[in-house]
Amino acid sequence: MSNENGFCKHCGADFDGGNILDVFIKRGKTVSELEEIAEMYGYGPGRTQWGRQIGIYCMERDRTVNTQCPDCKEIQ
Repeated sequence: MSNENGFCKHCGADFDGGNILDVFIKRGKTVSELEEIAEMYGYGPGRTQWGRQIGIYCMERDRTVNTQCPDCKEIQ
């Protein structure tokens, strides 16, 4: 199994957060609903896992400027 979202450079935590489709399958979605919904969450070729990183947003720049590890809380 490959890692799509990387690892924390401080504590080594895996940033993959589980398969995107699994969440919606458990909620009883149909195949056509799965494709439509999962795509909205970034699912596609080579992108099947949720990311666990916490985005740090800057209002002045109107963008995400960094990420934080959810385990050790260090800025990446």
